Amino acid sequence: ARLEAAATEPQKASIDVAGLARAVVCDAERSATEKGLALHADLPDAPLMAELDPSAFERVLQILVDNAIKFTLEGTVHVEVMPGNGDTLHAHVRDTGVGISKDFRPHLFEPFRQESMGERREFEGNGLNLSIAKRLVDLIGGEIHVESTKGVGSTFTLAVPQSGEDEATASAPLRFQNGVHTA
Repeated sequence: ARLEAAATEPQKASIDVAGLARAVVCDAERSATEKGLALHADLPDAPLMAELDPSAFERVLQILVDNAIKFTLEGTVHVEVMPGNGDTLHAHVRDTGVGISKDFRPHLFEPFRQESMGERREFEGNGLNLSIAKRLVDLIGGEIHVESTKGVGSTFTLAVPQSGEDEATASAPLRFQNGVHTA
């Protein structure tokens, strides 16, 4: 309702996007493990700084990771954060889930819309999370895109404005599998 009323103004701060992503992945680890899913993260080991609203960015990433876990019955959820071209950075959330049909994708970010509707729908929910994510992405000046194949999985890509030093993004990524650092 606050987003609808435009009562929310972004509270920009210099944030470590990699650190926030790491916290989101750690928070989601239990849900993934309970479903028997592999949760992987490729995150820079050095801070990846951006001038963003930290709670908006974190909430969007939580929604994308939670949805990936929810709609993946078996396989993998993969989170990656990396510098983009120029003054943007990208966060990718990939899954081996149920995927989204080409016909439904134009409606994906509409409130109260779900691909599986009615009494026989496969997944619980009210159809608001992705519309909230889209509004938050717009609020922080970013873009969100999806690529998906029904029965194969989906990749959500979040592109947001970046600031900070280039040396913070030049180091090798930290790799996590189910919360454990792997080389």
